[in-house]
Amino acid sequence: MAKLYKEDQKYHDVFSIGLLGVIGALMAYKVMATYFIMELGVPATTLSILGLSIIGAILFYQTLKLKIRISPKKMTFKINPLPWAHLKVNKTEIESLAFFQVTEAELCTGWAMNFGHRSRIFNFGDKAGIIIKQSNGQQIVVFSKKLYEQRAMIEAALKQHNWRV
Repeated sequence: MAKLYKEDQKYHDVFSIGLLGVIGALMAYKVMATYFIMELGVPATTLSILGLSIIGAILFYQTLKLKIRISPKKMTFKINPLPWAHLKVNKTEIESLAFFQVTEAELCTGWAMNFGHRSRIFNFGDKAGIIIKQSNGQQIVVFSKKLYEQRAMIEAALKQHNWRV
């Protein structure tokens, strides 16, 4: 079955990546300072664990991807490599779709971020995307600049396949 829309988005939230770097540096400083203040050599196991932790976090961020798929019958959202972060929504379960864009000021104040308590949010660092309201009252919020920029083409394709847009 042909896809109406397909996107593989790499994680690009600069704040979170920077925060991970700061935490890694503080951890390294704490380990080194603790052993050097006590005038002991740093054990190889401690250095190995610290190094593997930092390398593991970097590799995790490198492999983190949001996969968005829209077919004529369903939408699928998946975060790789996390096996539990997967969501499929059939066309019959969707009440409405709406595209949105938020400004930097709205993000900083939190005004635009309250999507309700019954929402699943997929955000890899963008400020625009789509809100999917389901017939059971739940919402799915997907932040994707590419999805937002191609909204006219996506709306036309969804309407052609009898989606509620």
